[in-house]
Amino acid sequence: MRNRILTISPITMKRRILAAVRPVGSEWIPIELSRGRILAESVRSRYPSPRMHCSAMDGYAVHHQDLRVASRSKPIRLTVWGEIGAGERMRGKLPADHAARIMTGAPLPSGADCVVPLERIRLDGDDVLLFEHAPRFNDVRQAGSEIGRNQIVLLGGSMIGPAQMAMLAFLDRPRVRVHRRPRVGIISTGDELGAVGQRRPYGHIPDSNRYGLLGLVESAGCVPIDGGRVGDQPAILWKRLMRILPRADFIITSGGVSVGDRDVVKALFHQKEAVNLYRLPIKPGKPQAFGRIGRTPFFGLPGNPVSAMAVFDLIVRPALRKLAGAANVESPRWTATVTRDFPRKTRQWEFPRAAACERGGHWFVSPVASQKSSDLKSMTDADGYVILSPSSPPPVRGTDVVFMPLPT
Repeated sequence: MRNRILTISPITMKRRILAAVRPVGSEWIPIELSRGRILAESVRSRYPSPRMHCSAMDGYAVHHQDLRVASRSKPIRLTVWGEIGAGERMRGKLPADHAARIMTGAPLPSGADCVVPLERIRLDGDDVLLFEHAPRFNDVRQAGSEIGRNQIVLLGGSMIGPAQMAMLAFLDRPRVRVHRRPRVGIISTGDELGAVGQRRPYGHIPDSNRYGLLGLVESAGCVPIDGGRVGDQPAILWKRLMRILPRADFIITSGGVSVGDRDVVKALFHQKEAVNLYRLPIKPGKPQAFGRIGRTPFFGLPGNPVSAMAVFDLIVRPALRKLAGAANVESPRWTATVTRDFPRKTRQWEFPRAAACERGGHWFVSPVASQKSSDLKSMTDADGYVILSPSSPPPVRGTDVVFMPLPT
């Protein structure tokens, strides 16, 4: 039966959700708006860089052969032929036994193949004295030495940061083709939820999951569509899903996926048979739901705040990164040394929250005060998760563990 509760490993769950998504389409945007976007194609250079030999220093451009016998006891005297500033061009060919004053970045005059820095020369009237030999292309940025013609400079699927924005400008590209930001619908469920900042009935709690998911979706490079909150009524949830479905590339709900009689997501998809229900051997976050509503992928997160955020980071985030077109969908993982024992009572997949610090190029982690899946403060206290497989030994002081920092 399609809607029975299935038990699978978190690795299998992640593989299934990754296999279910494909990158969304692309669009052209100005490079000044491109930070944080994912390249939809590799970017090639049109021209080599530098496009001509140019000076790497303020100094004098010379023929290196003119310096072949230069020494402290017998300096070489060269006649100054002119001056070249950055962006300027000297007409004619530099004669032998002459030097041209040159600024950093300026193109070498024809015939010159060497630059001698200012600190290594002495002025003598209209001449310069040079006291040592310098090899060919000394302090010269040779044409094509940094970027070749038609060379791939930025790979498709990589994120554009400030350096990539500068490189796009350097490559003389005012616009760039990027993947469209995926639109992700978000709905929180539960009769106990109330509006933030407003008076609520006794026993109701603020709807924190929805706001956490808005931030998590944005941090994954997607655009959240706030579908609001619904109570434990399957028919109302279905209507809300239908309302945001035409605008969404992916839909996420929180809560209602456990075994209770009022778990709305479970009840809805037992009726609709559109989504599978899962129970994963992980802590936190055992109950989950995944499938499609029409052609749109759907994921049902647990209702406990920590469980919802942890399952998002570990299972849903890679799928959204793939949907956004990223070539590398995984979050970074580091080796860190334990400074205080982590409690471990089970042999399932566990993702305890950890505080982390870096000293001398190495990371150190310790457990936060609470590991309860209902304790949202454990997430604000944490810098990331320690990744424990069923075969991982209990993390004790002095041992190394795999640490995954919280995305920002």
